[in-house]
Amino acid sequence: FFNPRIEKVHKRRQQSTVAESCLSVPDAVGVVRRPRHITLAYADESGAERAVELEGYWATIAQHELDHLDGVLFVDRACSRIWTNDEFDRMSGDELLAQRGCEGLSFDYSAAARFDDGTEIRGAM
Repeated sequence: FFNPRIEKVHKRRQQSTVAESCLSVPDAVGVVRRPRHITLAYADESGAERAVELEGYWATIAQHELDHLDGVLFVDRACSRIWTNDEFDRMSGDELLAQRGCEGLSFDYSAAARFDDGTEIRGAM
């Protein structure tokens, strides 16, 4: 994907709220809300403009990686406090959901991608 950009946010009210971490911020986990369904426009290796609709976890991953291109890290977008990996791993799901900023946290990692050539991929991470 060359020069990727979010072309459209679908169903703006549908958000994914997931725990994110990143190799750029070692030993850190935070909860981030992002649009659940986006269209990502990009140029392919020949320079042709293309697009892919992303839903669920793949939409989250694309937005996380696009943030890097803009110098933004998940810690800048976190709606929760930032935990160490050990702190996060020790929390039960109920304890985590009780934390301020974690309302609506989803443990659903389903994903879908629909490319402009008609190719469709569905799965879970």
